[in-house]
Amino acid sequence: MYGTGSTLHLVFETETDMYNINIAFLEEYKKLDALCKDMFGGMDGVSEYIRQIEALPESEKMLCRDTKAVYDRLKNLRWIRNCLAHEIGTWDEEICTEADIEWLKNFCDRILAINDPLAFICKVKRARESDRKTPAGSSRNMPEKVVADSGDGNRASLWSRFVGKLKNIFTKR
Repeated sequence: MYGTGSTLHLVFETETDMYNINIAFLEEYKKLDALCKDMFGGMDGVSEYIRQIEALPESEKMLCRDTKAVYDRLKNLRWIRNCLAHEIGTWDEEICTEADIEWLKNFCDRILAINDPLAFICKVKRARESDRKTPAGSSRNMPEKVVADSGDGNRASLWSRFVGKLKNIFTKR
């Protein structure tokens, strides 16, 4: 039935649909790329996000359960984008899917909600650092109650010692 008008019309619809999916994919990719460029303040968007994940130690990558999946997906989507942008004939192929487009949209939303792997890992690291700096049972809002215990019980609070050292520095001038 290749020679009939209806078959030719169906082939044209399929090619148009592929073309539209490719355009929609590129538009969503460009949105994500622009968001990443803003986030990192540079010329590389998605590529910089990928590099940031690559630069993480394995122990930090494991802090977020989907870091590897996001990394692999971003690399694949960047490859699709590069094929569409640079290779001849890719606009005539089914190179991306609606699922790819949906993933890009959802990942943009995750970044905006500060719930992407890099943001999550950063939050966990900050919380750990904060816990290390603040002794158990103390309040961050009341540093004068943080006491360095030397065993004799007569030691001044950490806050008092800090203020005393500052006073000494400024009175020596």
